[in-house]
Amino acid sequence: MNASTFNFEQSNTLWGWTAGGGVEYALSQEWSVKVEYQHFDFGSTSFRHDGAFDIPGTPWRSTLKGEAEISQTVDAVKVGVNFHLNASSTNLE
Repeated sequence: MNASTFNFEQSNTLWGWTAGGGVEYALSQEWSVKVEYQHFDFGSTSFRHDGAFDIPGTPWRSTLKGEAEISQTVDAVKVGVNFHLNASSTNLE
């Protein structure tokens, strides 16, 4: 079976912004737990496709035309446990 393949490749340096926050709670002088949230936004990018591929051994030609817009955002939640070195030598009061 002959397959039609299209190869689209793009590499860019993206500029964007991030916002977030978090909380940390001390369980003891040595141990704490934390939760953090971050939102990353790198805008959106449009791609235009216009390509054709001859299918070997046949009279047929495969074509692809169109446009796609991709929104580039990421939401991240991190949960952690921390061990604080030398915590017994400091006073948390």
